[in-house]
Amino acid sequence: RWIFNFSVSIPLLVWSYYFFYQTLQRQARSWLAGLFLGLAIQGEIFLLYLIPFYYLWLYLSKHQFKNWWQLHLGLVLGLAPLLVAELKFRFIASQTFIKVFLLDNFSNPLQVQTALLSYLDHLGMVVKHTVFGWSYPIAFAVLIVLIGFVLTKYHQAKRKTRLSLLFVLTLLFSHSILFTFHFPNKVFLDLPVAVPLIIITAYVLVNLWSTKKLLASCCLMLIIGSNLHQLYLNTQRQTPFELTNFIQNGMLFSQKLEIVQAMYHLAGTDQPFSLSVLGTPYGVRTVWASVLEQYTRRHQLPMPSWFGYVAHGYPGEQLLVPQDHPHDQHILLIEANQDLIDQYTRLQYLAHQDKVTTLVAEQELYGYKIQLRKPIKIINKNN
Repeated sequence: RWIFNFSVSIPLLVWSYYFFYQTLQRQARSWLAGLFLGLAIQGEIFLLYLIPFYYLWLYLSKHQFKNWWQLHLGLVLGLAPLLVAELKFRFIASQTFIKVFLLDNFSNPLQVQTALLSYLDHLGMVVKHTVFGWSYPIAFAVLIVLIGFVLTKYHQAKRKTRLSLLFVLTLLFSHSILFTFHFPNKVFLDLPVAVPLIIITAYVLVNLWSTKKLLASCCLMLIIGSNLHQLYLNTQRQTPFELTNFIQNGMLFSQKLEIVQAMYHLAGTDQPFSLSVLGTPYGVRTVWASVLEQYTRRHQLPMPSWFGYVAHGYPGEQLLVPQDHPHDQHILLIEANQDLIDQYTRLQYLAHQDKVTTLVAEQELYGYKIQLRKPIKIINKNN
């Protein structure tokens, strides 16, 4: 099973950029650049768009054939689990790409104005959350200033430095190609942009420090202050990472602990209960296993067991052990993002819960429904 989590792709993407930059500097590291890019693509499939840009830079740099096949070797090694899965499942991801991102875009073309404005909004958002900005327009203005500074220094720099700046700028603006498709308009699209933006900001600060130390110090303090202010506001408002820019609502860890506390309040703490979760990723126990593990350790409580559909091959599954039947106290957790699951699966899941259990009590917290249920055989025995 492949990684399939975009947070894992962040360090892998950084290593890929680093080794590919070394390749451009005539150091034989192209296979490592391909390897880490392949691993990053497993985390987020849309990062495939970076491969043509790697090819372009190898061509412009007039690299030997050896670097080309080494890059391909690394990509094959990094993508090996995904390639095997494609063979096993009859190229389902490739078919989806062709249908959704190619055929659907021909039948329903994206307007230039919509695509351009969306792209500019994403650039402003990345600058605001990575460097500086009290609002997206101010953050976008900061980006213009940074790019303008780099361009003024570009003509004065040596050839090696100019090539490095061009490479970083290419990475910064390369993800604009994603906005030519009907792609999910979400924050994870900006994953490959943050690193080159940080490099450009560092380049500007270093150059300012060499000539105007006071101005460089003020800029650095503004960057630190802006990020600390955003962290404070997001914590106070309990809105991490701009809720509207995610596929599902972001939550603080403390909020998830409150949900777990509500489960134990409904089910009781004297004996283990069974747990079912209707949410996404469907059937994956990793998130709730980690939260429940922390809560039970802190309060010395028994771990619940898992009842319902199970997706195997994910971390933490040994903590929530699957059971064939619900316990006397059963909790059904309906996540706020359950609408992301297709209607047929959602209705079948709830129908199965109603078939074997009966609703006793319900509580809603942060958009999550926490239902206390009892097995139907227990209800009949008491009657």
